[in-house]
Amino acid sequence: MSQTAPVLPARTVPVSSREAPPPTWSAIFRRFIRERESRGLSPRTIEQYALRAGEFATWLDARLIVPDRLTSDDVVDFFAEQRQRPVRTLNAKKTRRLAPRTLHAYRRSILALLNYAADRSLIEPGRVKVPQVKVPKDLPKRLRPGDLERLLEACRASSSTNALRDRALLLLAVESALRRAELVALNWQDLEWDTNMGIATVWDGKGRKGRECYFTRRAWDALQEYRHAVPPDSQAEPVFPSDQVGKRVSQKTPGRMTGWGLALIFRRLAARSGVAFSAHALRHTGARVMIEVLPATVVQKALGHSSLLQTMRYTTPDDFEARAAFARAFGGGNGHKRG
Repeated sequence: MSQTAPVLPARTVPVSSREAPPPTWSAIFRRFIRERESRGLSPRTIEQYALRAGEFATWLDARLIVPDRLTSDDVVDFFAEQRQRPVRTLNAKKTRRLAPRTLHAYRRSILALLNYAADRSLIEPGRVKVPQVKVPKDLPKRLRPGDLERLLEACRASSSTNALRDRALLLLAVESALRRAELVALNWQDLEWDTNMGIATVWDGKGRKGRECYFTRRAWDALQEYRHAVPPDSQAEPVFPSDQVGKRVSQKTPGRMTGWGLALIFRRLAARSGVAFSAHALRHTGARVMIEVLPATVVQKALGHSSLLQTMRYTTPDDFEARAAFARAFGGGNGHKRG
């Protein structure tokens, strides 16, 4: 008589031992941002990570590229698309390609995200390479002699209130050498006059560092004239409120001018005066004046630089200054004649 083999119950695999699906890049990115926030990085730094590393994570997920399948070629493809992507300018009718410095900022953010993933064994350390981005090492651009007076003259073409605002804005930007974001973040209570100088207190500068910046009676008087024309409701009011320029209104602090709004004001002044400039050029102009009369360490503190090497860039003359110095040395007819 034949015997049938007993039927054994199917072996079940515990749910806990089943292989979990690999995490998405978006999930890794969210943990990455939380880790950066826990380290106390500034909101502006977190925002830059969120913008650039977040875009990279979304790009990878859209192409179903899981962490252990990521290759250097994928990163190269992402950068190739970024190089060709048109971006908006202040002139809505024109577009341009991403600048090398912007691509370099993408590289830093993506490297930070990949290093975070490697530290948690989500990708093999050192396996994925991020392409280098060559950034031109240009000297800081600054105003030439007479440019500031031409800009101040152009302010008078605005309405009376805006003319006072623009004049105060220009003088404060040049003399204090504040960054664009620091200018628009100022409240009236952050400004004071102390014996023989004006003091602007920056509470949350680059790298979440605070500092004092200084300016002269000329800028102080311009600020007070502007303040009397548009008296603030309180000392906590922004020095430069939004006037709905191009609808560039701060979403975080309604009523405050944004960096884009500031850039639009400067663009209009540049068109009226014929002087091409930016908020950064005003900062560099003030820094150049400081470095000629103050110790480098004092200038470093006023500018909010983490390294003295950053400050020492302002000791290098630009082309205009070099030509002027050469003309003074050889312009008296003692130079060599062309032969």
